[in-house]
Amino acid sequence: MKKLFVLNHFKKLFYSDKPILVYLKNISATIVSGKDKKEYLQNQFTNNLNLLKRNKYSYGSYCDVNGRLINIFLIFNYLDNNYAYLCRKSVFKYQFDEIKKYSIFSKVNIFNEKNIKILGLFGKNSKVVLEKFFNISFNKFNVVKKDSFIFLKLNYLDKFIIVFPSEKIYFLKKFFFNKCKLKKNIEWDFLLMISNFPILEKENCKKFNPISLNLRKFDAIHFDKGCYKGQEIISKIKYRNSNKKKIFLLYGISEKTPIIGSRVLKIIDNNEYVFFGTVLFSIKIKNYVLIQCVLNSVVENNVLFKIENINESIFFVYKYKII
Repeated sequence: MKKLFVLNHFKKLFYSDKPILVYLKNISATIVSGKDKKEYLQNQFTNNLNLLKRNKYSYGSYCDVNGRLINIFLIFNYLDNNYAYLCRKSVFKYQFDEIKKYSIFSKVNIFNEKNIKILGLFGKNSKVVLEKFFNISFNKFNVVKKDSFIFLKLNYLDKFIIVFPSEKIYFLKKFFFNKCKLKKNIEWDFLLMISNFPILEKENCKKFNPISLNLRKFDAIHFDKGCYKGQEIISKIKYRNSNKKKIFLLYGISEKTPIIGSRVLKIIDNNEYVFFGTVLFSIKIKNYVLIQCVLNSVVENNVLFKIENINESIFFVYKYKII
């Protein structure tokens, strides 16, 4: 097993001769407008919108009343002083129906913005190319607006999200795309996984609390902002130090890609296994498989894992920090 596969693939992406551009087809945008938009979302989301400045973004999450995660998102100030938040398409419909339930009692409008495109840009010289082509600067802010484009500089690496009207795609293809290499969504997901950012798909909605999924690291949970859905239970987990689960990255060689929501089994001996966690997300690059999973927080050295329904493969914990 080549332990350096992950590091080598990372270097291949970030030291490419051109920046890498990805259509984020698995991301959906929700717009929230209306007089009560801030107050309404403040009572729903785990992050503190009072701290969200005009030229900044924030990570956040949305839970049920039992503190179980329904959605993980990135939120920022959109056009016309509205909010926009980006999340995985697979959870969009479910979280959208949930968050609209009580909006009829407030002056707020929540809708899916279908007339936009979302791109991810990263790698060598990506910041230089972006600033030069669009004549913008990220020196002071991580959200920059230019005409009908919105640019978000993520808080690690040279990694950016570009949000723009669908009709502008022809302009970008003609003048901008030749400066970049086009890659598939899997490369963006790869970066999320190696940074330990949780990828929540619909199969795992309402299974985990936000502390288990590492969201404190991304400042997506605030414990002193007042009440929000699930706040009491989430706070108890924190102050009682009762969280017993944690995100891990597993790697191995397999012909199959693990199914999201599959059980992760700890190998006791050749013929015995115990349930130890759940697959959050997985990708396959050549024959190598990377698995983001939630396991019991204490994992012994040199422990081996299997994934249910993939009997022929063994998976290892990836311990080497890249980002």
